[in-house]
Parts: sequence; structure tokens; C-alpha cells
Amino acid sequence: MFDYETKTDNVSVLSAASFNNLALELENAVLKSGISLDTIGTPTSQEMLAQAITRAAQGSQSYQDSGTANSYVLTAIGGFKQPTVYTDGMVILFQAGTSNTGASTVNVASIGAIGLVDKDGTALSSGAVSENEYISAKYDSGSNKFEITNTGSSFASDAESNAGLLSNVALVPSNFAQQSKTANGYQKLPSGIIIQWGQVTTYNSDTTVTFPIAFPTGVLQAGNIGKTVFDVADANGLFTDNYTTTTMRIGSGTTTSTTSRWIAIGH
Repeated sequence: MFDYETKTDNVSVLSAASFNNLALELENAVLKSGISLDTIGTPTSQEMLAQAITRAAQGSQSYQDSGTANSYVLTAIGGFKQPTVYTDGMVILFQAGTSNTGASTVNVASIGAIGLVDKDGTALSSGAVSENEYISAKYDSGSNKFEITNTGSSFASDAESNAGLLSNVALVPSNFAQQSKTANGYQKLPSGIIIQWGQVTTYNSDTTVTFPIAFPTGVLQAGNIGKTVFDVADANGLFTDNYTTTTMRIGSGTTTSTTSRWIAIGH
């Protein structure tokens, strides 16, 4: 746009080139918003520029991702004019085409690839961005990075759900998918707690039970929850002890072969 000279003397006139340039600036603002201009001489609206400004404010932050994991490449959606520089506070919104596996970058409108980081400024961990998730981020000129701002609409990764530290992410079925629904099985919970169960045959002796999976830290509680057969010689009953991350002992005082059912809880 020209640096227009103010005309206030009622003598000087605006040149044709200057006037045409002003008109073109206004027309382009309307056209880039997707609004068609009226035919000369038959105006249907004198609010096209206002509508264009509203559309730009609503949609110019939306981008299409065409990049790869850890490298998000964004282009504007629609005909809005794309930025040529990153400005402090600039906000972008895009649907991630891929999940990230570690530290990531974003390149908006071919301005240049810079860091895409967590809201605290740290590099993204694996799974922080999920495929098809809508990501909102704001540019910080001090760090020259885009900081993700929309954790409220994010879904927890398995690591995040196991850590149990975030209160503004949603759990999804995959957070509960680590399980084995068998007679000797287990269920991993998002908190990191693991419940394991099984059955073993005992006969008047100690029996070592191997857990379906190892507890990363150890057993919190465990015990026998019943037998398929009882008899009058069960004075000593059943007990559990000698816990490790992978095994425990079931002691038996029965005089008949018995299927003992057990449960163990740990983390």
C-alpha cells in the first residue's frame, strides 16, 4: 500500500495510480476472504470489508498439515493471505497428520521450521501429539518457538495416564488396553496399579506362583481367594508370602489336590 499524502488544501488531488492502489488493497482484502465482488454499478452490500475482516479473524489461524512425524508443515486453509514472518503471540490451529515420537518442529507457510514445544517450553515427549488431534499453539518470540496451548482437549498417552500427574487430559480406551483376560491374567490401570490373578494346584506343600507379568516395583497386597475343593483336614488353610516382583509362595495344609485361586495387586 502507498504511503498516502494527506490532502487537506482542496487543491491537490489524489493521482489515479494512488486511488487505484487504494481500491485494489480493499478489493484484495475482500477477495482473499472468499467473498465475490459486486458488479460495478450494482452494489448489494456495503459491508463486504467488515465481513472479510470477520472471516479473516475467524479462519486465518487454521492450517492444513502435510508434514511427517515430528516435522509438521502447515499451509493456510482457504484463500486467506498467509503470513510472511512469525510475530509474537501468533496463534495457529491445525489437525496433526501424524503422532509425534519425540522433539518436534513446525513450519508455517514456509516461513521456516522452528520448535514445537510443550506449554512449559520443554521439548515434546513421544505421544504428546496424536494423529488427527487438533493442536493449538502460540508463538513466543523470546524463545522463537511455538508453545502448545490446548492441553484441555488432548488425550492422555499411556505414559501420561500411568504417571497420573495431569488433570486436564482425557483418558481413552487405549489407556486400559494393557490386559490379559485369561484364567491367569492381569489388568494395568492408568494410575500404574496392576491387578493380577490366577489359579494353581496345591497339595499339602508350598507352591511357587509366577505372575503373568512382572510388577515393575513390587507387590502391595496378595492373597488366596478360594479353592474349588475343601475337606476336613484344611486346618492350616492357605496363605501367601515370599513376594518378589515376579513370584510369590502359596502355602497349603490341604490333604487333597486343590485348585487355589489367588489375586495380587502391585505396581
